[in-house]
Amino acid sequence: MAFKNLENQKFGKLTAIRPAGKDKQGRTIWLCRCECGNEKTVASRHLVNNRTTSCGCIRLAELKGKTVGELTVIKKIGENLKGDELWECMCSCGNKKTATRNSLLSKSVRSCGCLKDKTTGVTLERFNAENCVEGTNLKFLQNKTRKDNKTGHSGVYYEEKKDRWQAKIGFKGNYYHLGSFGSFDEALEARLKAERELHVPILEKYGREYHNQDA
Repeated sequence: MAFKNLENQKFGKLTAIRPAGKDKQGRTIWLCRCECGNEKTVASRHLVNNRTTSCGCIRLAELKGKTVGELTVIKKIGENLKGDELWECMCSCGNKKTATRNSLLSKSVRSCGCLKDKTTGVTLERFNAENCVEGTNLKFLQNKTRKDNKTGHSGVYYEEKKDRWQAKIGFKGNYYHLGSFGSFDEALEARLKAERELHVPILEKYGREYHNQDA
């Protein structure tokens, strides 16, 4: 693999200083200096593709001081066992809350637990405790199709660019593309089949009712 000299070249806030080894694919890793003064090693391909443009200080700036629901992000305090960034936040009620970067950006965490859900009238903390099992939320699996759904069924949608119907399903934090189809009925059947295989067993296991009448 040909060596590409990136010495003294600038990539965002990073300046490549010197080679610092090889990655598993044999590509060069560069020691870089960030504008903030920190140093960071980055794979050459990530520099050239502009995938990494700072030591991480840009990401820190994106969250620090940000308001998410009732939470104000204060500072990064480390990482959990999965490598997710942990941030200390202050809730409007006065309590502190530790949340992951992803949960803040996705707004899945919006308070210390004191914020009441407008539909259930209970705190999100209690709502999650009663409904979240085995990495999924049983209440979401039970929900009927939202009123603003244009196709009449969750996970089935029309992709205009491809002129095809698409089907997908979410389960335990993952999303699965079920296929591309020529008709709505075919896409719907794929979605219903996936619901029967993924959603129904866990709902029955915990004594929850499956609301989809089409199945």
